Formats: sequence, structure tokens, C-alpha cells
Amino acid sequence: MRRIVARFDQVSKYYGSGEGATCALRSVSLEIEEGEFVALVGPSGCGKSSLLHLLAGIDQPSQGKVVVLGESLAELEDRKLTAMRLGKIGIVFQFFNLLPTLTAEENVELPGLLRGMAPKEARRKARALLEEVGLAHRSHHRPEQLSGGEMQRVAVARALLLEPGLVLADEPTGNLDSEASRIVIDLFRDLGRRHGATLVLATHSEEVAAASSRVIRMRDGQILGEEPAKLPES
Repeated sequence: MRRIVARFDQVSKYYGSGEGATCALRSVSLEIEEGEFVALVGPSGCGKSSLLHLLAGIDQPSQGKVVVLGESLAELEDRKLTAMRLGKIGIVFQFFNLLPTLTAEENVELPGLLRGMAPKEARRKARALLEEVGLAHRSHHRPEQLSGGEMQRVAVARALLLEPGLVLADEPTGNLDSEASRIVIDLFRDLGRRHGATLVLATHSEEVAAASSRVIRMRDGQILGEEPAKLPES
């Protein structure tokens, strides 16, 4: 039996207070098992990003309990939560969030340096990951010299540097064309398997969701239902 990597117990999230409060999530209960590739699917404003922010410990629930990698996030002090987010949870953003003054290699190795990894080891791992994502030949290029798809592949490599148990991605193909999207999603699936990471991805794209192992459909802050992903016919 695979272990539970993340669990939501009757989680609600409100922004604001009183009559003007907005409900982003409403009584969500969910379990995510080790090794899964989960796609959260739904229109803008359905609660996908709020769910990811709670998984990352960026936000705290208004009600209910969020447990990630065996830790109740609301019970962690800020220092431990920050350390967990840096070392055990990889995050990939829609807009890449690469530092413009650093090369691709330097962007990938940065999390390791922040965690106190020896510079030579961080550089070795960064180069190996860039090789895996097919960008060894672009390792000394800065973000402005890379395409959108290449920048997102660098971001994926960076998220995996510290071998996190959980990788979160918020609309990672939202700014990419169809070919670049396919490459990035294939990378998520293959690298997730190779590195043993559990993947949770928010998307509005059915094509992206089809690459996952489990689709969770959301609307108005609630889970409508879920099903195994249906791979497209070749």
C-alpha cells in the first residue's frame, strides 16, 4: 500500500472577512498517494490555485486540516515551514520565475546553494538535470535567450534539484504553444517517474490532464468528481 503524501480534511479557504468574504475552497477532502500524477481541472476561479497554495504552505486553511509529507502545515513554525517548502516541495510556476541575471545552470543550482549544498555538488546535479530535460547545450544562456518552452524546462529541472517528495505546478503550460506544452508535460510525467516525485498540476486543458494518472474536476471551490486520466488515441 502506497503512503499518503498529502491529505485535506474538510478544508475551506476564505479570503476577506464578514459579508465580503470570498470562498475559494469549500469543505474539500482529498488524499494524494505517493507516485501519483494528479491533474486539477476546472475553469479559472474554481479553486485550483488555492488548493496548490495550501499544499505548498503558502496559505493556511480557514477551516479543516492540511497534512503534507506527514506534517500538519498549520502546526509548523515559519522556519520549519520555509525549510520544508524549499527542501521537500518543488514548485513550477506559469511564468517560470527564473532569475534574469542568472544562467539556466545557475537558476537550477540555486535551491541547492540556498540549502547549503556544496557548490560543486549543486553544479553537478544542475548539469545532470539540464541534460535530462534536453537543455545541456543551453546551460550558459540567460532566460532572455531562451524560448518559453525552454524556460519552463529549466523551471522543471530547478524544482527537482533537491529531489522533493511533492512537485506542484500551477498552469505550467499556460503561456506555451501546443508543441512546447507537449514537451513540458511529457517531461513532468517521465521525470516524475524517474525521480519518484508525486506531481500535482493545475490546468484548464483537457489535453494536459490526459497525461496525468488521475483527474480531479473542480468548480466553485468544490471537487465535482474524479476519474483516471484517459490517454489520447495515437
